[in-house]
Amino acid sequence: MFERKRWPLATALASTVLYLALMTTTHAETTPTTAAADAQRHPCRDRAESHQVEFWIGDWDVHVADGKPLGVNHITRDLEGCVLRESWTGAHGGKGTSVNFYDPASKHWHQVWTDDSGVITHYVGELRDGAMRFRAEGFGDADGVNHHRTMDFIPRSDGSVRQWFQDSDDGRTWKTTFDGIYVRAVK
Repeated sequence: MFERKRWPLATALASTVLYLALMTTTHAETTPTTAAADAQRHPCRDRAESHQVEFWIGDWDVHVADGKPLGVNHITRDLEGCVLRESWTGAHGGKGTSVNFYDPASKHWHQVWTDDSGVITHYVGELRDGAMRFRAEGFGDADGVNHHRTMDFIPRSDGSVRQWFQDSDDGRTWKTTFDGIYVRAVK
């Protein structure tokens, strides 16, 4: 009688062990490895394009070529490497911020800029000739005129970065509206 009671328990235990073994094998075959799952969950970490603007990350003192200060800028990586955030403070007041990201569908970088005067500008760009080159088309300024703007981030051999804006009302005649040199801030 004692043997009979052990038999159903042994069968149930063996069945459970077999079931768990099969499920573990099936689960392991259909579940990506931890590294693969992490790469799938956070694609920007390993996407080469997401690292194209790394030269801009950091704390910067920004000035014109003759050394006159224009402001300070703080650039950070966020959202697992998918976004660069910019926080600008002008030397004579004024603040602005931007969000920068690479869109793999369009194969372009985007920057959405806004400042405390209410200006909002959406730039689209790419890495070309060793520099990030952005363009904004037909945005309105406070004067109500639709403008065209180019914005280039040009890394320099000394570790600084040149940020150069050119604006146009008609898309044919261009005028430099900002030409700043970013130098790493001393902490």
